[in-house]
Amino acid sequence: MNVLCLCVDRLHRNFVGAYGNTWIHTPALDRFAFESAVFDQFLVETPEPAAVLQAAWTGLHPLQSRSSDASLILALNDAGFDTLLVTDSWDLLPVELASQFRRRILTDVPLPERPVDEIGQTYLAGVFAQCVAVLETATEPFCAWVVLRGLGGPWDAPIDLRAHYADEGDPPPYEAILPPNLPFRKEDDPDILLAILQAYAAQATVLDSCLEAFREWFINWPGRDRTAILFLSLRGFPLGEHGWIGADAPQIFSEVIHTPLIVRLPERVPAALRIPALVEPADLCPTVAELAELAGQPSFGIGRSLLPLITEQTAELRNRIVLTETNGVRALRTGYWFFRDTDPPELYIKPDDFWDFSNVADRCADVAEAMKKTIAADIEALREGRWEDFAVLDECVTTRPE
Repeated sequence: MNVLCLCVDRLHRNFVGAYGNTWIHTPALDRFAFESAVFDQFLVETPEPAAVLQAAWTGLHPLQSRSSDASLILALNDAGFDTLLVTDSWDLLPVELASQFRRRILTDVPLPERPVDEIGQTYLAGVFAQCVAVLETATEPFCAWVVLRGLGGPWDAPIDLRAHYADEGDPPPYEAILPPNLPFRKEDDPDILLAILQAYAAQATVLDSCLEAFREWFINWPGRDRTAILFLSLRGFPLGEHGWIGADAPQIFSEVIHTPLIVRLPERVPAALRIPALVEPADLCPTVAELAELAGQPSFGIGRSLLPLITEQTAELRNRIVLTETNGVRALRTGYWFFRDTDPPELYIKPDDFWDFSNVADRCADVAEAMKKTIAADIEALREGRWEDFAVLDECVTTRPE
């Protein structure tokens, strides 16, 4: 089986219809989701795209050190797969692992200087067109990873499209090409955020239009019945949820680490299948290996194949995910709780408090203390290679909060 992994950066989960958005239209993504398995609890272990991809290509958590050069890419190469990497930014990639692909292609689309007049003229439209041209040269069986800046790239959506999301009396939409990066506090003018939201919605519409064109190509491509597609976002885009809009926002919050993951198999899964299990990028490695039917599948660390979830052979792969970022912040997500190991600690009820707004650490001190001990033990286990040796969760953590 061929495998195509489409990774876009900075797609905010709340701007996809299949994940509950009702404000903007994402018909291509919604149609794709209806034909696929939609993972409701996909969390990236870290907000660093290169580390996310390293986890996806090795099955190792970012806290685990690599003991060898073994990787999914090398295993696919050895099995005779045509491995392709297509990207519009080397900066998103773990360089050492990226070099293992048989073919590596950097798209060549000029960066825009101003908003364009039509969606077909956008930077993303040009990038997708070049990606399709490369995919048409793939030799079966192949495994292709398309890694794009997505909504972290230039915002060149037409001004008319941005204005489409404005109501009468709203401020003019954000017109800059560079994505915004600025503080935004509760006392700031809400029109600042509103103008940016309109521009971001327009960029999401551009992405969806590109995916619609891609889908039309795919359904008419002869290899479609032999190709699985995995679509995911490497991280979300902060839109003022925690005092900042853009790249310099606090990263270990749900608007960044909780992202879309949609998996379409050649054999159609039950319509609109939704999977609530906790999953992470390391799981993509054994999933692709199983789809590719790699003989004697190599060991892939903490990663677990997603296919048993899709075929409903199991209901969960794990009961928590450890999250980290380069500045030292660490967090733990379970089915019912999200704990940030900060001073003072932060604890949020899941899935009710989706955007991490109501800190209940003072009211649930026993849970916060149990989560703090658990994350310390889990990080030690990961660093020592004992990912199968996680401690049993305290009962207060596994009990649904009332």
